[in-house]
Amino acid sequence: MVLFEDPGTELFEGFNLSTLGVDEAFVSVNSTTRWHVYTRNQECIKCPYTSEAIVESGQAWIWTVDTKFPWKLAFSKEDVGDFLPEANESRAECIVGTDHFGEFGVYSIDPQNCSFETRKEPVNIYSGLLACFLFYVVLAFLWIVFEALWRRSRLKTLCRYIRESMRPETTIDITSSWDADEERKKKKHRLKSLDTFRGFLWIMGVCIPMSIRSGLRRDGSRLSIFRHVLSRSVKLFLLGLILNSLGGRNDLQRFRIFGVLQRFAVAYFINAVLMLAFAKHDYTPIAKGPLKVLQDIWELLPVWVGSICILILHFAFTFFLPVPGCSSGYLGPGGMHEEGAHKKCIGGAAGYIDRVVLGEAHLYPTPTASILYDSGPFDPEGILGSLTSAFQVFLGMQAGMTLLLFSDWKSRVKRWLVWGVTCGALGALLCLASKEQGWIPVNKNLWSFSYVMVTTSMAFFLLTVSYILIDILKWWNGSPFIYPGMNAIVMYAGHSIGYNLFPWHWRYGPMNTHWEMLVESLWGTSLWVIIAFIMYKKKVFVAL
Repeated sequence: MVLFEDPGTELFEGFNLSTLGVDEAFVSVNSTTRWHVYTRNQECIKCPYTSEAIVESGQAWIWTVDTKFPWKLAFSKEDVGDFLPEANESRAECIVGTDHFGEFGVYSIDPQNCSFETRKEPVNIYSGLLACFLFYVVLAFLWIVFEALWRRSRLKTLCRYIRESMRPETTIDITSSWDADEERKKKKHRLKSLDTFRGFLWIMGVCIPMSIRSGLRRDGSRLSIFRHVLSRSVKLFLLGLILNSLGGRNDLQRFRIFGVLQRFAVAYFINAVLMLAFAKHDYTPIAKGPLKVLQDIWELLPVWVGSICILILHFAFTFFLPVPGCSSGYLGPGGMHEEGAHKKCIGGAAGYIDRVVLGEAHLYPTPTASILYDSGPFDPEGILGSLTSAFQVFLGMQAGMTLLLFSDWKSRVKRWLVWGVTCGALGALLCLASKEQGWIPVNKNLWSFSYVMVTTSMAFFLLTVSYILIDILKWWNGSPFIYPGMNAIVMYAGHSIGYNLFPWHWRYGPMNTHWEMLVESLWGTSLWVIIAFIMYKKKVFVAL
Protein backbone atom coordinates (compact mmCIF):
# COMPACT_ATOMS: atom_id res chain seq x y z
CA MET A 1 0.00 0.00 0.00
CA VAL A 2 1.41 3.36 -1.08
CA LEU A 3 1.80 5.93 1.76
CA PHE A 4 1.44 9.24 -0.08
CA GLU A 5 0.31 9.59 -3.64
CA ASP A 6 -1.41 12.17 -5.78
CA PRO A 7 -3.40 10.49 -8.55
CA GLY A 8 -2.40 13.31 -10.88
CA THR A 9 -3.28 12.88 -14.54
CA GLU A 10 -1.12 9.84 -15.22
CA LEU A 11 -2.86 6.94 -16.90
CA PHE A 12 -2.48 3.47 -15.47
CA GLU A 13 -3.16 0.75 -18.02
CA GLY A 14 -5.69 3.03 -19.67
CA PHE A 15 -7.36 4.16 -16.39
CA ASN A 16 -7.36 7.91 -15.82
CA LEU A 17 -6.85 8.10 -12.06
CA SER A 18 -7.43 11.86 -11.98
CA THR A 19 -11.13 11.27 -12.61
CA LEU A 20 -11.45 9.43 -9.30
CA GLY A 21 -12.75 11.26 -6.27
CA VAL A 22 -12.13 10.70 -2.59
CA ASP A 23 -12.87 7.10 -1.55
CA GLU A 24 -13.07 5.78 -5.09
CA ALA A 25 -11.30 3.08 -7.07
CA PHE A 26 -11.61 1.30 -10.41
CA VAL A 27 -12.85 -2.27 -10.79
CA SER A 28 -12.55 -3.86 -14.23
CA VAL A 29 -14.57 -6.90 -15.27
CA ASN A 30 -13.40 -8.71 -18.41
CA SER A 31 -14.80 -11.92 -19.79
CA THR A 32 -15.43 -13.90 -22.93
CA THR A 33 -18.92 -14.80 -21.65
CA ARG A 34 -22.03 -12.72 -21.09
CA TRP A 35 -22.60 -11.97 -17.39
CA HIS A 36 -25.24 -10.26 -15.28
CA VAL A 37 -23.48 -8.34 -12.49
CA TYR A 38 -25.09 -7.81 -9.08
CA THR A 39 -23.51 -5.80 -6.27
CA ARG A 40 -24.21 -5.68 -2.55
CA ASN A 41 -22.92 -3.19 0.01
CA GLN A 42 -22.07 -5.35 3.00
CA GLU A 43 -22.86 -2.50 5.39
CA CYS A 44 -26.44 -2.82 4.18
CA ILE A 45 -27.62 -5.46 6.65
CA LYS A 46 -29.89 -8.19 5.20
CA CYS A 47 -30.14 -6.39 1.87
CA PRO A 48 -30.36 -8.12 -1.53
CA TYR A 49 -27.87 -7.83 -4.35
CA THR A 50 -28.83 -5.11 -6.82
CA SER A 51 -28.52 -5.41 -10.58
CA GLU A 52 -25.55 -3.26 -11.62
CA ALA A 53 -24.67 -4.07 -15.22
CA ILE A 54 -24.62 -6.60 -18.04
CA VAL A 55 -21.16 -7.45 -19.37
CA GLU A 56 -21.32 -8.62 -22.95
CA SER A 57 -18.94 -11.22 -24.33
CA GLY A 58 -15.59 -9.75 -25.28
CA GLN A 59 -16.33 -6.40 -23.59
CA ALA A 60 -14.99 -4.80 -20.42
CA TRP A 61 -17.08 -3.18 -17.72
CA ILE A 62 -15.42 -0.51 -15.58
CA TRP A 63 -17.01 0.10 -12.18
CA THR A 64 -16.11 3.13 -10.07
CA VAL A 65 -16.55 1.70 -6.59
CA ASP A 66 -17.09 3.56 -3.31
CA THR A 67 -14.21 2.37 -1.14
CA LYS A 68 -15.81 3.46 2.16
CA PHE A 69 -17.76 0.21 2.26
CA PRO A 70 -17.03 -3.50 1.86
CA TRP A 71 -18.69 -5.01 -1.21
CA LYS A 72 -19.71 -8.35 -2.65
CA LEU A 73 -20.23 -8.94 -6.37
CA ALA A 74 -22.34 -11.77 -7.76
CA PHE A 75 -22.05 -12.91 -11.41
CA SER A 76 -24.87 -14.84 -13.01
CA LYS A 77 -25.27 -16.08 -16.58
CA GLU A 78 -29.02 -15.77 -16.29
CA ASP A 79 -31.10 -12.68 -15.56
CA VAL A 80 -32.55 -13.15 -12.06
CA GLY A 81 -34.31 -9.76 -12.01
CA ASP A 82 -33.48 -6.42 -10.45
CA PHE A 83 -32.60 -8.00 -7.12
CA LEU A 84 -30.87 -11.17 -6.03
CA PRO A 85 -31.77 -12.08 -2.42
CA GLU A 86 -28.79 -12.90 -0.25
CA ALA A 87 -30.39 -16.20 0.63
CA ASN A 88 -30.43 -17.11 -3.08
CA GLU A 89 -26.88 -16.07 -3.92
CA SER A 90 -26.14 -19.71 -4.78
CA ARG A 91 -27.92 -19.01 -8.09
CA ALA A 92 -24.86 -16.99 -9.11
CA GLU A 93 -21.94 -18.82 -10.69
CA CYS A 94 -19.35 -16.53 -9.08
CA ILE A 95 -19.29 -14.55 -5.80
CA VAL A 96 -16.43 -12.15 -5.12
CA GLY A 97 -16.23 -10.42 -1.74
CA THR A 98 -13.74 -8.04 -0.23
CA ASP A 99 -13.46 -6.27 3.10
CA HIS A 100 -12.62 -3.02 1.39
CA PHE A 101 -11.36 -1.74 -1.89
CA GLY A 102 -8.63 0.87 -1.44
CA GLU A 103 -8.68 4.49 -2.58
CA PHE A 104 -7.11 5.02 -6.02
CA GLY A 105 -6.57 1.30 -6.40
CA VAL A 106 -7.20 -0.58 -9.66
CA TYR A 107 -8.69 -4.08 -9.48
CA SER A 108 -9.74 -6.68 -12.00
CA ILE A 109 -12.21 -9.55 -11.73
CA ASP A 110 -12.46 -12.54 -14.03
CA PRO A 111 -15.90 -14.08 -13.37
CA GLN A 112 -15.13 -17.06 -15.62
CA ASN A 113 -12.43 -18.20 -13.20
CA CYS A 114 -13.99 -16.28 -10.25
CA SER A 115 -10.62 -14.63 -9.61
CA PHE A 116 -9.80 -11.26 -8.07
CA GLU A 117 -6.56 -9.32 -8.71
CA THR A 118 -5.11 -6.05 -7.45
CA ARG A 119 -3.55 -4.34 -10.46
CA LYS A 120 -2.52 -1.17 -8.69
CA GLU A 121 -2.01 -0.84 -4.94
CA PRO A 122 -4.23 1.75 -3.24
CA VAL A 123 -2.93 4.71 -1.26
CA ASN A 124 -2.77 4.69 2.53
CA ILE A 125 -5.59 7.03 3.58
CA TYR A 126 -4.46 7.00 7.23
CA SER A 127 -0.93 8.33 6.73
CA GLY A 128 -2.20 11.91 6.70
CA LEU A 129 -3.80 11.37 10.11
CA LEU A 130 -0.48 10.22 11.52
CA ALA A 131 1.40 13.17 10.03
CA CYS A 132 -1.13 15.72 11.33
CA PHE A 133 -1.23 14.05 14.74
CA LEU A 134 2.55 14.32 15.05
CA PHE A 135 2.39 17.97 13.95
CA TYR A 136 -0.12 18.85 16.68
CA VAL A 137 1.83 16.86 19.27
CA VAL A 138 4.92 18.91 18.51
CA LEU A 139 2.88 22.11 18.55
CA ALA A 140 1.34 21.18 21.92
CA PHE A 141 4.77 20.37 23.34
CA LEU A 142 6.17 23.74 22.28
CA TRP A 143 3.15 25.50 23.76
CA ILE A 144 3.54 23.68 27.09
CA VAL A 145 7.24 24.60 27.24
CA PHE A 146 6.45 28.22 26.44
CA GLU A 147 3.76 28.43 29.12
CA ALA A 148 6.04 26.85 31.71
CA LEU A 149 8.83 29.30 30.97
CA TRP A 150 6.37 32.19 31.03
CA ARG A 151 5.05 31.27 34.45
CA ARG A 152 8.39 30.52 36.04
CA SER A 153 10.09 33.68 34.84
CA ARG A 154 7.28 35.84 36.22
CA LEU A 155 7.57 37.73 32.99
CA LYS A 156 3.98 38.89 33.18
CA THR A 157 4.54 40.51 36.57
CA LEU A 158 7.77 42.11 35.40
CA CYS A 159 6.09 43.57 32.33
CA ARG A 160 3.32 44.98 34.45
CA TYR A 161 5.88 46.45 36.84
CA ILE A 162 7.69 48.16 33.98
CA ARG A 163 4.45 49.64 32.64
CA GLU A 164 3.39 50.89 36.08
CA SER A 165 6.82 52.31 36.86
CA MET A 166 6.71 54.44 33.74
CA ARG A 167 3.62 56.20 35.03
CA PRO A 168 4.24 59.35 37.13
CA GLU A 169 4.06 59.05 40.93
CA THR A 170 3.57 55.30 40.80
CA THR A 171 5.35 52.68 42.84
CA ILE A 172 4.71 48.98 42.87
CA ASP A 173 6.04 46.05 44.85
CA ILE A 174 6.67 43.09 42.57
CA THR A 175 6.55 40.53 45.34
CA SER A 176 3.34 41.78 46.93
CA SER A 177 1.70 42.08 43.52
CA TRP A 178 2.62 38.51 42.68
CA ASP A 179 1.25 37.30 46.01
CA ALA A 180 -1.97 39.24 45.41
CA ASP A 181 -2.41 37.55 42.04
CA GLU A 182 -2.03 34.14 43.63
CA GLU A 183 -4.48 35.05 46.37
CA ARG A 184 -7.09 36.13 43.84
CA LYS A 185 -6.70 32.84 42.00
CA LYS A 186 -7.31 30.91 45.21
CA LYS A 187 -10.44 32.90 46.04
CA LYS A 188 -12.06 32.40 42.68
CA HIS A 189 -11.95 28.72 41.77
CA ARG A 190 -13.80 27.42 38.73
CA LEU A 191 -13.79 23.85 37.53
CA LYS A 192 -11.92 24.09 34.26
CA SER A 193 -12.75 20.48 33.40
CA LEU A 194 -16.40 21.45 32.91
CA ASP A 195 -15.47 24.26 30.51
CA THR A 196 -13.08 21.94 28.67
CA PHE A 197 -15.88 19.41 28.24
CA ARG A 198 -18.56 21.99 27.42
CA GLY A 199 -20.62 21.76 24.22
CA PHE A 200 -22.20 18.31 24.60
CA LEU A 201 -25.76 17.40 25.76
CA TRP A 202 -24.59 15.51 28.85
CA ILE A 203 -22.32 18.25 30.16
CA MET A 204 -25.20 20.71 29.79
CA GLY A 205 -27.01 18.55 32.33
CA VAL A 206 -24.03 18.67 34.69
CA CYS A 207 -24.32 22.45 34.86
CA ILE A 208 -28.11 22.63 35.42
CA PRO A 209 -28.17 21.90 39.21
CA MET A 210 -25.51 24.53 39.90
CA SER A 211 -27.25 27.05 37.66
CA ILE A 212 -30.65 26.52 39.32
CA ARG A 213 -29.18 26.72 42.82
CA SER A 214 -27.34 29.94 41.97
CA GLY A 215 -30.58 31.43 40.68
CA LEU A 216 -32.47 30.48 43.83
CA ARG A 217 -29.72 31.90 46.01
CA ARG A 218 -29.64 35.13 44.04
CA ASP A 219 -33.29 36.13 44.13
CA GLY A 220 -35.23 33.08 45.26
CA SER A 221 -37.94 33.52 42.63
CA ARG A 222 -38.75 30.29 40.82
CA LEU A 223 -40.95 32.21 38.40
CA SER A 224 -38.10 34.44 37.25
CA ILE A 225 -35.83 31.40 36.84
CA PHE A 226 -38.55 29.66 34.82
CA ARG A 227 -38.77 32.70 32.56
CA HIS A 228 -35.01 32.52 32.01
CA VAL A 229 -35.21 28.77 31.26
CA LEU A 230 -38.06 29.33 28.81
CA SER A 231 -36.27 32.26 27.16
CA ARG A 232 -33.06 30.30 26.73
CA SER A 233 -34.90 27.28 25.31
CA VAL A 234 -36.81 29.44 22.81
CA LYS A 235 -33.60 31.21 21.74
CA LEU A 236 -31.83 27.89 21.16
CA PHE A 237 -34.76 26.54 19.15
CA LEU A 238 -35.03 29.71 17.03
CA LEU A 239 -31.29 29.78 16.38
CA GLY A 240 -31.53 26.18 15.22
CA LEU A 241 -34.34 27.12 12.84
CA ILE A 242 -32.28 29.98 11.45
CA LEU A 243 -29.28 27.72 10.85
CA ASN A 244 -31.56 25.22 9.09
CA SER A 245 -32.13 27.85 6.38
CA LEU A 246 -28.44 28.07 5.43
CA GLY A 247 -27.68 27.39 1.80
CA GLY A 248 -30.99 28.78 0.63
CA ARG A 249 -33.02 26.02 2.31
CA ASN A 250 -35.76 28.49 3.23
CA ASP A 251 -38.74 27.08 1.34
CA LEU A 252 -41.39 27.01 4.08
CA GLN A 253 -43.16 24.12 2.39
CA ARG A 254 -40.07 21.94 2.87
CA PHE A 255 -38.42 23.68 5.82
CA ARG A 256 -36.72 21.33 8.30
CA ILE A 257 -38.10 21.99 11.78
CA PHE A 258 -35.86 19.99 14.11
CA GLY A 259 -32.07 19.95 14.37
CA VAL A 260 -29.18 19.80 16.84
CA LEU A 261 -29.89 23.05 18.69
CA GLN A 262 -33.62 22.30 18.71
CA ARG A 263 -32.88 19.03 20.51
CA PHE A 264 -30.65 20.91 22.97
CA ALA A 265 -33.55 23.30 23.61
CA VAL A 266 -36.11 20.55 24.26
CA ALA A 267 -33.80 18.46 26.48
CA TYR A 268 -32.66 21.52 28.43
CA PHE A 269 -36.21 22.78 29.00
CA ILE A 270 -37.50 19.43 30.27
CA ASN A 271 -34.65 18.94 32.73
CA ALA A 272 -34.35 22.53 33.90
CA VAL A 273 -38.09 22.67 34.68
CA LEU A 274 -37.95 19.35 36.54
CA MET A 275 -34.92 20.52 38.51
CA LEU A 276 -36.50 23.88 39.25
CA ALA A 277 -39.68 22.25 40.55
CA PHE A 278 -37.85 20.28 43.24
CA ALA A 279 -34.59 22.17 43.81
CA LYS A 280 -33.67 23.61 47.19
CA HIS A 281 -32.10 26.96 47.97
CA ASP A 282 -29.29 25.06 49.60
CA TYR A 283 -28.30 21.48 50.31
CA THR A 284 -27.03 20.36 53.71
CA PRO A 285 -24.66 17.39 53.48
CA ILE A 286 -25.83 14.38 55.50
CA ALA A 287 -23.25 13.72 58.18
CA LYS A 288 -23.99 10.04 58.80
CA GLY A 289 -26.40 7.23 58.13
CA PRO A 290 -27.21 5.13 55.04
CA LEU A 291 -28.31 8.17 53.01
CA LYS A 292 -24.88 9.78 53.29
CA VAL A 293 -23.49 7.66 50.46
CA LEU A 294 -26.59 8.08 48.29
CA GLN A 295 -27.38 11.68 49.09
CA ASP A 296 -26.86 12.90 45.51
CA ILE A 297 -29.43 10.34 44.31
CA TRP A 298 -31.79 10.99 47.23
CA GLU A 299 -31.93 14.73 46.57
CA LEU A 300 -32.79 14.05 42.93
CA LEU A 301 -35.36 11.34 43.67
CA PRO A 302 -38.42 13.35 42.47
CA VAL A 303 -36.54 14.23 39.28
CA TRP A 304 -35.63 10.56 38.89
CA VAL A 305 -39.33 9.70 38.95
CA GLY A 306 -40.13 12.31 36.29
CA SER A 307 -37.22 11.24 34.08
CA ILE A 308 -38.11 7.56 34.30
CA CYS A 309 -41.69 8.41 33.33
CA ILE A 310 -40.30 10.16 30.23
CA LEU A 311 -38.22 7.07 29.47
CA ILE A 312 -41.25 4.78 29.88
CA LEU A 313 -43.18 7.02 27.49
CA HIS A 314 -40.37 6.61 24.96
CA PHE A 315 -40.41 2.81 25.33
CA ALA A 316 -44.20 2.70 24.99
CA PHE A 317 -44.15 4.62 21.72
CA THR A 318 -41.11 2.77 20.36
CA PHE A 319 -42.24 -0.79 20.99
CA PHE A 320 -46.04 -0.67 21.17
CA LEU A 321 -47.25 2.14 18.87
CA PRO A 322 -48.97 0.59 15.82
CA VAL A 323 -47.18 1.78 12.70
CA PRO A 324 -49.06 1.15 9.44
CA GLY A 325 -47.28 -1.38 7.26
CA CYS A 326 -44.57 -2.07 9.84
CA SER A 327 -44.03 -4.75 12.45
CA SER A 328 -44.40 -3.67 16.07
CA GLY A 329 -41.18 -2.41 17.66
CA TYR A 330 -39.26 -2.23 14.37
CA LEU A 331 -36.01 -0.27 14.85
CA GLY A 332 -34.46 -0.67 11.42
CA PRO A 333 -33.71 1.64 8.50
CA GLY A 334 -36.53 0.48 6.22
CA GLY A 335 -35.90 0.57 2.49
CA MET A 336 -33.95 -2.48 1.33
CA HIS A 337 -33.43 -3.81 4.86
CA GLU A 338 -34.47 -7.45 5.22
CA GLU A 339 -35.07 -7.77 1.49
CA GLY A 340 -37.39 -4.76 1.43
CA ALA A 341 -39.90 -6.18 3.93
CA HIS A 342 -40.08 -2.80 5.70
CA LYS A 343 -39.90 -0.48 2.72
CA LYS A 344 -41.67 2.53 4.31
CA CYS A 345 -40.66 1.88 7.92
CA ILE A 346 -37.49 3.94 8.34
CA GLY A 347 -36.96 4.51 12.05
CA GLY A 348 -40.08 2.59 13.05
CA ALA A 349 -42.25 4.54 15.49
CA ALA A 350 -39.78 7.45 15.60
CA GLY A 351 -40.03 8.01 11.86
CA TYR A 352 -43.80 7.52 11.85
CA ILE A 353 -44.40 10.09 14.62
CA ASP A 354 -42.28 12.68 12.81
CA ARG A 355 -44.07 12.06 9.52
CA VAL A 356 -47.48 12.44 11.17
CA VAL A 357 -46.70 15.43 13.42
CA LEU A 358 -44.16 17.36 11.34
CA GLY A 359 -44.84 16.09 7.82
CA GLU A 360 -42.38 14.21 5.63
CA ALA A 361 -41.48 17.41 3.75
CA HIS A 362 -40.14 18.93 6.99
CA LEU A 363 -37.73 16.11 7.86
CA TYR A 364 -34.03 15.69 7.10
CA PRO A 365 -34.07 14.61 3.43
CA THR A 366 -30.83 12.61 3.17
CA PRO A 367 -30.23 10.54 6.34
CA THR A 368 -27.56 7.86 6.49
CA ALA A 369 -30.13 5.14 5.85
CA SER A 370 -31.17 6.70 2.54
CA ILE A 371 -27.64 6.19 1.22
CA LEU A 372 -27.25 2.56 2.24
CA TYR A 373 -30.81 1.31 2.20
CA ASP A 374 -32.55 3.60 -0.30
CA SER A 375 -34.91 4.74 2.46
CA GLY A 376 -36.92 7.94 2.63
CA PRO A 377 -36.50 11.13 4.70
CA PHE A 378 -35.86 10.74 8.42
CA ASP A 379 -34.90 13.26 11.09
CA PRO A 380 -32.11 12.02 13.41
CA GLU A 381 -33.02 14.87 15.80
CA GLY A 382 -36.75 14.20 15.74
CA ILE A 383 -39.46 14.14 18.40
CA LEU A 384 -39.15 10.66 19.94
CA GLY A 385 -35.37 10.78 20.20
CA SER A 386 -35.68 14.02 22.17
CA LEU A 387 -37.09 11.99 25.07
CA THR A 388 -34.00 9.79 25.39
CA SER A 389 -31.83 12.88 24.88
CA ALA A 390 -33.63 14.45 27.83
CA PHE A 391 -32.84 11.36 29.91
CA GLN A 392 -29.18 11.65 28.95
CA VAL A 393 -29.17 15.27 30.11
CA PHE A 394 -30.73 14.09 33.37
CA LEU A 395 -27.85 11.66 33.91
CA GLY A 396 -25.57 14.64 33.45
CA MET A 397 -27.60 16.38 36.18
CA GLN A 398 -26.84 13.44 38.43
CA ALA A 399 -23.13 14.09 37.92
CA GLY A 400 -23.76 17.77 38.70
CA MET A 401 -25.51 16.91 41.97
CA THR A 402 -22.43 14.94 42.96
CA LEU A 403 -20.41 18.12 42.50
CA LEU A 404 -22.86 20.09 44.65
CA LEU A 405 -23.10 17.65 47.55
CA PHE A 406 -19.60 16.20 47.78
CA SER A 407 -16.66 18.58 48.14
CA ASP A 408 -14.05 15.83 48.48
CA TRP A 409 -12.59 15.03 45.08
CA LYS A 410 -12.17 11.34 45.89
CA SER A 411 -15.88 10.98 46.66
CA ARG A 412 -16.75 12.68 43.37
CA VAL A 413 -14.41 10.46 41.36
CA LYS A 414 -15.64 7.24 42.99
CA ARG A 415 -19.27 8.06 42.22
CA TRP A 416 -18.57 9.08 38.64
CA LEU A 417 -16.63 5.89 38.04
CA VAL A 418 -19.47 3.78 39.47
CA TRP A 419 -21.94 5.57 37.23
CA GLY A 420 -19.64 5.10 34.24
CA VAL A 421 -19.34 1.35 34.83
CA THR A 422 -23.08 0.96 35.51
CA CYS A 423 -24.17 2.83 32.39
CA GLY A 424 -21.63 1.05 30.22
CA ALA A 425 -22.64 -2.39 31.51
CA LEU A 426 -26.34 -1.67 30.95
CA GLY A 427 -25.68 -0.40 27.43
CA ALA A 428 -23.56 -3.46 26.61
CA LEU A 429 -26.28 -5.74 27.96
CA LEU A 430 -29.04 -4.12 25.91
CA CYS A 431 -27.09 -4.45 22.64
CA LEU A 432 -25.35 -7.71 23.68
CA ALA A 433 -22.04 -5.89 23.12
CA SER A 434 -22.60 -6.10 19.36
CA LYS A 435 -23.11 -3.77 16.46
CA GLU A 436 -26.50 -4.89 15.20
CA GLN A 437 -27.80 -7.42 17.72
CA GLY A 438 -29.45 -7.29 21.12
CA TRP A 439 -32.81 -6.08 22.40
CA ILE A 440 -31.95 -2.43 21.75
CA PRO A 441 -29.02 -1.95 19.32
CA VAL A 442 -26.77 1.09 19.63
CA ASN A 443 -28.22 3.57 17.15
CA LYS A 444 -27.31 7.25 17.02
CA ASN A 445 -29.95 8.17 14.46
CA LEU A 446 -32.67 6.84 16.77
CA TRP A 447 -30.80 8.01 19.89
CA SER A 448 -31.64 4.59 21.30
CA PHE A 449 -31.50 3.91 25.03
CA SER A 450 -28.44 1.68 24.59
CA TYR A 451 -26.73 4.53 22.70
CA VAL A 452 -27.56 6.85 25.61
CA MET A 453 -26.08 4.41 28.12
CA VAL A 454 -22.87 3.77 26.16
CA THR A 455 -22.15 7.43 25.41
CA THR A 456 -23.09 8.48 28.96
CA SER A 457 -20.63 5.91 30.28
CA MET A 458 -17.92 7.44 28.13
CA ALA A 459 -18.93 10.91 29.34
CA PHE A 460 -18.61 9.93 33.02
CA PHE A 461 -15.15 8.45 32.40
CA LEU A 462 -14.01 11.41 30.29
CA LEU A 463 -15.17 13.94 32.90
CA THR A 464 -13.42 11.93 35.62
CA VAL A 465 -10.12 11.90 33.73
CA SER A 466 -10.43 15.60 32.83
CA TYR A 467 -11.30 16.52 36.41
CA ILE A 468 -8.27 14.68 37.82
CA LEU A 469 -5.79 16.00 35.24
CA ILE A 470 -7.06 19.59 35.17
CA ASP A 471 -8.58 20.45 38.55
CA ILE A 472 -6.87 18.05 40.96
CA LEU A 473 -3.36 17.31 39.69
CA LYS A 474 -3.26 20.48 37.58
CA TRP A 475 -1.10 18.74 34.99
CA TRP A 476 -3.20 20.26 32.21
CA ASN A 477 -5.11 23.51 31.97
CA GLY A 478 -7.62 22.21 29.44
CA SER A 479 -6.19 24.04 26.44
CA PRO A 480 -6.94 24.19 23.62
CA PHE A 481 -10.38 22.63 24.22
CA ILE A 482 -11.30 25.00 27.02
CA TYR A 483 -11.34 27.99 24.66
CA PRO A 484 -14.05 26.70 22.30
CA GLY A 485 -15.85 25.27 25.33
CA MET A 486 -16.21 28.73 26.84
CA ASN A 487 -17.94 29.96 23.67
CA ALA A 488 -19.54 26.75 22.43
CA ILE A 489 -22.59 28.41 20.87
CA VAL A 490 -20.38 30.84 18.92
CA MET A 491 -18.25 27.98 17.65
CA TYR A 492 -21.26 25.94 16.55
CA ALA A 493 -23.10 28.79 14.86
CA GLY A 494 -19.90 30.21 13.37
CA HIS A 495 -18.91 26.91 11.82
CA SER A 496 -22.44 26.31 10.53
CA ILE A 497 -22.34 29.66 8.76
CA GLY A 498 -18.71 29.83 7.67
CA TYR A 499 -17.81 26.21 6.97
CA ASN A 500 -17.92 26.84 3.23
CA LEU A 501 -16.42 30.35 3.30
CA PHE A 502 -12.84 31.52 3.00
CA PRO A 503 -10.59 31.53 5.03
CA TRP A 504 -12.06 28.53 6.84
CA HIS A 505 -12.70 26.68 3.63
CA TRP A 506 -10.67 26.67 0.43
CA ARG A 507 -9.88 24.51 -2.56
CA TYR A 508 -6.63 23.88 -4.39
CA GLY A 509 -6.84 21.71 -7.46
CA PRO A 510 -9.22 18.75 -7.55
CA MET A 511 -9.09 18.21 -3.72
CA ASN A 512 -9.66 14.52 -4.30
CA THR A 513 -7.35 13.03 -1.66
CA HIS A 514 -7.81 12.48 2.05
CA TRP A 515 -4.55 14.32 2.69
CA GLU A 516 -5.75 17.54 1.04
CA MET A 517 -9.17 17.39 2.68
CA LEU A 518 -7.66 16.68 6.09
CA VAL A 519 -5.33 19.67 5.89
CA GLU A 520 -8.21 21.91 4.79
CA SER A 521 -10.45 20.65 7.60
CA LEU A 522 -7.80 21.04 10.28
CA TRP A 523 -7.00 24.51 9.00
CA GLY A 524 -10.60 25.59 9.47
CA THR A 525 -10.80 23.96 12.91
CA SER A 526 -7.57 25.60 14.00
CA LEU A 527 -8.85 29.02 12.93
CA TRP A 528 -11.92 28.60 15.13
CA VAL A 529 -9.72 27.57 18.07
CA ILE A 530 -7.63 30.70 17.54
CA ILE A 531 -10.78 32.83 17.44
CA ALA A 532 -12.01 31.15 20.63
CA PHE A 533 -8.61 31.77 22.27
CA ILE A 534 -8.73 35.48 21.41
CA MET A 535 -12.28 35.75 22.78
CA TYR A 536 -11.17 33.95 25.94
CA LYS A 537 -8.24 36.30 26.49
CA LYS A 538 -10.42 39.34 25.89
CA LYS A 539 -13.04 37.88 28.26
CA VAL A 540 -15.73 37.85 25.59
CA PHE A 541 -18.19 35.07 26.38
CA VAL A 542 -21.46 34.64 24.50
CA ALA A 543 -24.30 32.60 25.99
CA LEU A 544 -28.02 32.37 25.32
